Amino acid sequence: MTSLAELQAGLFAFITDDARAGDPAPWVTGTPEMSAEARVDLYRQMYFARLFEVLATDYATLRGAVGEDTFTGLVASYLRAHPSIDASVDALGERFAAFLRSVDLGAELIDLARIDHARAMVLLEALDAPRPLADQGRVVPIAALRLVALEHEPVDVAVWKNADGVQHARLPPATAAVLRRAMTGATVAELGAAWPELRASGLVADVVAG
Repeated sequence: MTSLAELQAGLFAFITDDARAGDPAPWVTGTPEMSAEARVDLYRQMYFARLFEVLATDYATLRGAVGEDTFTGLVASYLRAHPSIDASVDALGERFAAFLRSVDLGAELIDLARIDHARAMVLLEALDAPRPLADQGRVVPIAALRLVALEHEPVDVAVWKNADGVQHARLPPATAAVLRRAMTGATVAELGAAWPELRASGLVADVVAG
């Protein structure tokens, strides 16, 4: 008799299109109208459609750049290599950029994917409540902030969320250096003359003792 664990593992393998999946007939009952494999295939199609929707939303810029057919193929390959195992789909695309490197998509397109992912992640962050900022202490950047160092050119892109939505912008090297220092725990004193501009940028949540 097939155990529950074996049944679950077998069904998961089929739904995720795992090449190791065997014949579903021993543990899924077919009918004259629909075979066991066809019944399982319905779940496979729903699984892919839902996760495709998630990745298509999170990687909208990349999708537009590579085209629908290429993007669909990339998503199908990615989901076979990295099936969703989390109850939440928020982290589904965490390894997508690394996967794109493995298929030699190209540095510029991979950078698009990395910016798309950063935008998706800051969208999930709560906005920090505005508060007065002290002029001494350790700088705490807003939670909805990411800094993406591009690979196809020596440029940093800041991605952040404010009341107007998710934003991103290419930064001059000096500005990127200041922001990176702030994101790694710099104090107001250490930022020196760069502090007033950073303070006014809206990218600082607080200044705390330390």
